[in-house]
Order: sequence, then structure tokens, then C-alpha cells
Amino acid sequence: MINQNKERLTERKKVLNNHLKDPYDTYDYIASIQERGFKVNIFWLLGDFTKFDKNLSYKNWGQQAIIERFNIDKFIIGIHPSYKSNSYYYSIEDELNRLKSILKKEVIHSRQHFLRLNIHKTYSSLLKVGITNDYTMGYAENIGFRAGTARSFYWFDLLKNEKTNLLIHPFSYMDGTLNEYLKVSVEESKTLILKLFQELEKYGGDFMFIWHNETIGDYKKWKNWSEVLEFSLNLNKR
Repeated sequence: MINQNKERLTERKKVLNNHLKDPYDTYDYIASIQERGFKVNIFWLLGDFTKFDKNLSYKNWGQQAIIERFNIDKFIIGIHPSYKSNSYYYSIEDELNRLKSILKKEVIHSRQHFLRLNIHKTYSSLLKVGITNDYTMGYAENIGFRAGTARSFYWFDLLKNEKTNLLIHPFSYMDGTLNEYLKVSVEESKTLILKLFQELEKYGGDFMFIWHNETIGDYKKWKNWSEVLEFSLNLNKR
């Protein structure tokens, strides 16, 4: 309304009146990926609304319904700790308890919002609240293997000189890295992703990647980007 964007206003009215499907409602597509035999992890952002955390409230009944929809054994559901939580330990615990309350079960998987990671501080905080699997190990601004490996490994706490039970799962690329940071096209992205996969074929490891619900909707600046996701999935079939 402030920008007088008549196209978006008309579109939002149609969505709110159930005359048009929300372009960010890609949950049927996400479910179909799992039904095709792929492992799907879903992380929910349930922090308080801040400058860098603009998610829906955990009290929103619509969001709760979607979370409950995926609350089945076929999916791994984890917490997406807010940007704020990396500075305030109590926030991680609060957000985790919100998700556990909705799911009515324990949650042991996590990925940091904005990939914000202070290795010792963040990992120590995750362990304190019972997280045993983290999927933050990767770059925001570039593709590749941040830990030098595509294999999962247990975090070794150098300050305490001891192995922990926090299993780190590295990913090779993120959707926003390609489109927003590197600003490459759909076809250029496929070329870069193929090179990553060939490295994995050569040295071994898990071909993991991060996507968001809004980026697979082929909407606005993400037009045709679901092709890139499908390309990645098809490589995994090999």
C-alpha cells in the first residue's frame, strides 16, 4: 500500500479471498518430493518478530496446521533458530519449546537462520537444549564445502578438548547463494551444481542442499528456479 503497488495489492486480495493460491504455498510440492523417495528435512522459524526475523507468529493457527501436516515419520522436522537466538541463548530454548509444543514430541535437528554461526558459542548452545544434528555448515555467499567435506561428522570442542554428540551435516549449496549472492542464471546454476556433484562422485559424501518454500514457487525473481531444484534431485538419483 505504501508503494502503491496495485499488482501486488490485487494479488493479495485474491489470495485472501481464496481466489488465487498463495505463491509461497509450495507445501504440496515439498510433500511430493518426499513421495518420490527423497529425504526431506524441514526447519521452522518460530522466533519473535525482529529486524532479521520476519516469520509468522508461532501462535498463528495456519502455520501450526502446516507444521502438524508434516508431523509424520516420513519427514525430519527441525527448529530454525532465529537470527536473534545466536546472541541470546534463552531464545533458542524458547523457540525449540514452541516447536515441541506444536509437534508434541522432542526435536533434535536444527539449522541457523541466515546461516549465522559462531561455531563454539552456537554449537554449545544447541547441545545445551538437546539438539544433536545441525545443518548450518555451508556458505551463504558462495557454494562449496565449508568444512572441506561432504560427509557428516561430530563436532570436536577444541576449548574442552573433547568430542561431542552434535553431528554436523554439511551442505554443498543454497538457493539464495546462486540467485541472490552470485546472481547466476538458472542454466549457469545447473553447471555449477553439476561440478559440485562430480566432486562428490569422486570423493564421496552426501549431496545436500538448502531451499526455501518461497524459492520453489517460480514466483517473481524465482521464476523457473524450481528447474534447478529438480536438476539437483535428478543428480541424486544417480
